[in-house]
Parts: sequence; structure tokens; C-alpha cells
Amino acid sequence: MIDKTNNIQHKVCVALLYITGARPIEIAMLKTRDFTINENDIRIFLTTKKRGINRLLIFDKNTPFVQELIIPYINQLLKEGREDIFDFKTSDRIKQIVYLLSDNKLTPYSFRHNRLTQLALAGATPYELMVFKGAKSLDSISPYIYRSPNMLVNLKDKIR
Repeated sequence: MIDKTNNIQHKVCVALLYITGARPIEIAMLKTRDFTINENDIRIFLTTKKRGINRLLIFDKNTPFVQELIIPYINQLLKEGREDIFDFKTSDRIKQIVYLLSDNKLTPYSFRHNRLTQLALAGATPYELMVFKGAKSLDSISPYIYRSPNMLVNLKDKIR
């Protein structure tokens, strides 16, 4: 999808959806102050608009799109003294971008679902999934817990 556009804002929008699994409105609300670029990582503070919890996500610079796309973009905005990450402010615009670049096959929530599924399959604990998602309870992450093969392996070790 990123290769289908020359618009840098669209590229960064899709990259942020992909790595953070954030809601579209959370991406639209991002400001330059929500990014901290360190020597080895980038930290992104996400403010939730639903009943969840605000969260700080930390990504290694080797995470896809971080070093080659997101960091240069944020640094340029900081150099220009810009506060807003994007010219658009609504989740509807983000939905349009995703629909356009995916040939109407994906929604922004596809990224959220896929990221949480990937984390579960990689062995993230239920509480790690809660923190990443910004969830207040286990209820909203229960579909991902069942996808975790490590849950069964860990349970096997506890049965004696």
C-alpha cells in the first residue's frame, strides 16, 4: 500500500496504522509532541478516544517503516516547527486513504486486528495485549488470547 502512493502523509499514516494498531482517530489526533526519538527507539504517545487508556508505545528503530519513513518525517515536521502530523484531522479521511490504497479491501481496523493477532501469536501475555491496545479489561482482548499458542504451551507446563 505504501508503494502505491507518492503522498508522504498517506505513507506515514499507513505506516503508523501498521505498527501501532491504533484506531484511525488516534492516528488523526497525533501531534509532533507525541513522538520521542531516541538513539535506539521511537516512542509514540497515543491518546484514546474510546473508553480505553492512553498509552505509550515503544518501537525499536528496526521496526518496519520506523527508520526509513516515520523518523525522517517527524524530524522534518519538528524542523519546520509544525505541531500537526497530518493536514487531515478526521478518521473518515484515514478510512478513505486506506480504502483507496487497498483497492477497497481493507479498513483501518484491519491493521488493529492484525497487529493484535500478530502480538498474540508471538506470545504476548494478555496483560501485554491490554497495554498495547489501551484496554481497561480483558474482555476486549479475549479474541486475541485464544489465538496465542503460548497460552497452551504455558498451560501444559502447569498441569502436573
